[in-house]
Amino acid sequence: GTYTISNTCVNSTATADCSKTGSGYARITRVQTLQSFTPAMCAAAATPTLDGYTDLGTMIDERDGKSYAVRKYADGHCWMAQNLAYGTVSSAADFKTYSYDHPNAINILGVGLYGVAYSPGSNYEGYLYDWQAAMQRADTYYGVAYAGPEGVQGICPTGWHVPTGGSSGELKALSDATGTNTTFFFGGNYCASGNRCISGIIRGHNSTVDFLGTRIHIWSSTSNTATYATTYSYGLQAQADLVNPAVDSNRFAGFSIRCLADY
Repeated sequence: GTYTISNTCVNSTATADCSKTGSGYARITRVQTLQSFTPAMCAAAATPTLDGYTDLGTMIDERDGKSYAVRKYADGHCWMAQNLAYGTVSSAADFKTYSYDHPNAINILGVGLYGVAYSPGSNYEGYLYDWQAAMQRADTYYGVAYAGPEGVQGICPTGWHVPTGGSSGELKALSDATGTNTTFFFGGNYCASGNRCISGIIRGHNSTVDFLGTRIHIWSSTSNTATYATTYSYGLQAQADLVNPAVDSNRFAGFSIRCLADY
C-alpha cells in the first residue's frame, strides 16, 4: 500500500517504540489508494440526495502517486471528482498525428499503452484523451468498427472503469441524479477543484483546443454501433445551460476521463 509519515511513533534509527514521541520518531499511517478502494467501501458510504455528494476524501493512484478526490453521488456510485491525469502527454500537433492521421498508436502515452493524450495547461486539471487511450484496446481507434464490451477498465486504475454511455448508461444515471440542476457539473458538486475541471476538448483532425473553461466533455466506454460504428462513441457534454449525457463524438477528439469505482 501507500503510506504517509507524521511526527509520532516509529524511531527512524532504532526499533519501533510507539510509547515514545518527539524528534526522530514518526508514525506510519495508511493512505487510501484508488486500487485498494473496494465496492464494499463505496456501498458503506451514505448515498446523498439529488444534487448532493458524500465526500470520501482524497485517494492516490499507485501507478504514479497522483491524488484524486472521490465522491459518492445520488446515483449510488463512487466517482473520481477530478479529471484523470495519467500517462505521458503529447503536443497538439502530435495528438492529431496519433489520433487522426495515424491512429492505433502504441507506446506514445506510455510503454504498452494505446492512444494519445494532451494537457490543456496548468489552469485546468487532467488530460484530454482520444477514445482509444480511454479504452486501451487495439480495436477501438478511429476508423475501426467496435462492438466489444463496455464498462472496461481502460486507462483507469485497477478496481475502476470508464463509465458506460448512451441513453441508458452510467453517465446518464449520474446526470439523472442531478435533477434539473444544469450547474451540477460546474463548481463544487462534480468538480472538486471548481472550474479547473472544465477543461474543454482538443479536435484531433486539426489540433484545435476549444471550450476551455466553458465545457467539459467526458468519454464513456460505449460505441455508437447503431449509426457510426467505426467513428463515433458516446460521452457526456456539460456547459452552463446544457447537460447532454449521450452526445456522440468522433473518437479522434480529446475528452476528459472520470473513472467510476467498480460495484
